[in-house]
Amino acid sequence: MVKTNRFVQVQSSGPLALRTLLNTARVPLVTTSKRSVEHFQGFVLSVSLDLASEYSAKADQAVILSRDLNIFCQSVMDGDLIMPGYSTRLAMTITVAPTLTDTPLRYKEPLATFFTEKTQENLLRPLQTGLRGIKNIRIAGHVAPAIAKVARGTISQDESSNAQKVLENMINEKEKGQNRFHQGALDEACMIWLDTAAEIEKLHAGSSWASLIDQSDEVFIAKIAEIYFLLKLNIAHVQLTGMERPVPGLFALGMLASDALDCAVRSLRKDYWKKDFRWRPSAVHKAKMYYRYAVYWRLEGGKGTLKEALKFINKARELVPNDAAVVREHEKILAGCD
Repeated sequence: MVKTNRFVQVQSSGPLALRTLLNTARVPLVTTSKRSVEHFQGFVLSVSLDLASEYSAKADQAVILSRDLNIFCQSVMDGDLIMPGYSTRLAMTITVAPTLTDTPLRYKEPLATFFTEKTQENLLRPLQTGLRGIKNIRIAGHVAPAIAKVARGTISQDESSNAQKVLENMINEKEKGQNRFHQGALDEACMIWLDTAAEIEKLHAGSSWASLIDQSDEVFIAKIAEIYFLLKLNIAHVQLTGMERPVPGLFALGMLASDALDCAVRSLRKDYWKKDFRWRPSAVHKAKMYYRYAVYWRLEGGKGTLKEALKFINKARELVPNDAAVVREHEKILAGCD
């Protein structure tokens, strides 16, 4: 069973529940039964995820297959989206062949011959490929010191260490979404923008961000902030368009539009991107934000929401009084208030 199915034990302690973490990428689970996990003695790997916390938390356990380690890694890397700072607080221990310690003596010799250095490398490879920026990483168990050293070094490397490449990638993805938007594929454009915004959020909350801002100037931070702000405005625009008229393939929700706009506003706060730093959008971009808020509140319906819509459209008019879209929206809101 050790040689064929290759079961991996995953253990977690801290404020973030293991099932919540694994559900982000829908990691296939063999079992989460504590009894089953504790009595099984055929694991090829054991991965322990520990979060420092002032609160005591019940330990969780699960079993997955080694073939799903790439999906597992994706869940771990998305931890910062669920709990900002997750990767910086995480202490990870990867134990190779824990079964050699846990199983009766008569099984150890044949299993030891199975866990060759080639097998050790193969077992650790998906973790080395999929995990980055975990500084507190320990490789233990039946593993060659050289292999363990390489794995530690790779996994502890920052996911994004080149500020210019990060910026170029975000610009390219934003433009890719823009192209699909102009081609009429609003649903695809929105998904690209959602994914890109999520990547920026993960980067901002993760262990790589501190080193990125240390190696770059405020021009880099300002450009990332601008891209993020515009991505959120674009997402809101598509969602609002879908609320007004059917868009093929798009499931539009006012909640998604509202959330995108609220995220855009939060990103304008002082200290959001860097201590003592605040990014300010241009008057045109700020007007777009107010305009989208106005459209959102108008589409929500009701006299109370129309008052909110009027408040925001008036703010947009102060910045761009002659903008045709703003003028039309102002007229629609006034008509609804009558």
